[in-house]
Amino acid sequence: MRQVVRRLKQLQPPSC
Repeated sequence: MRQVVRRLKQLQPPSC
């Protein structure tokens, strides 16, 4: 699920 993580990161930057 690396593609999903990439898309989530593009949608909103990491909050960590």
